[in-house]
Amino acid sequence: MEVMTDKIVEIWEMMDKYEDLKARNRTIGMVLTGEKIEASVKELKKHSDELYFRRQNLKDEITPVMIEQAKAFPFSELIEFKNKSAMCPFHEGQTPALRYYPESNTAWCFACCRMWDTIEWVKEKDGLSFKDAVKRLQ
Repeated sequence: MEVMTDKIVEIWEMMDKYEDLKARNRTIGMVLTGEKIEASVKELKKHSDELYFRRQNLKDEITPVMIEQAKAFPFSELIEFKNKSAMCPFHEGQTPALRYYPESNTAWCFACCRMWDTIEWVKEKDGLSFKDAVKRLQ
C-alpha cells in the first residue's frame, strides 16, 4: 500500500510539472512529462489491480490473466483515433485532446489530465464496475 501512496505522490508532482509546462507553453516538455505520467499511472494501475483482486477474492470470477487480456484489448476498437488523437468524450473541447499510446495501449487526455487503460475507459464510459469491465473486454 505504501508503494501505491508513493506512486500517487510522484504522479501528482509530475502533474504539477505538466501544468507548469503548459502555462509556459512548453509543448515538448508537456509531451515528455505526459509520457512519464502515463508510465507511472500504468504501474499504479497494476498495483491497484493486484490489490483489488486480493481484496475482492475474485479467483472464481475473474483472474489476473483475464485482467491482462482486458488491458490488451485494442483501445482503437473502443474509440476512433486519427493520427493517434481523438476528441475526449468526457469534456467539451474544440480540438482533439485525447492521445493514444499504442505501445502501452493507453490514452491520455491533456485537457482532463487523466490516463486510461481499456478497463478504466470502459468503467468510466459505460458506468461499470471493475469486474464487469474486465468481463466486457474478454
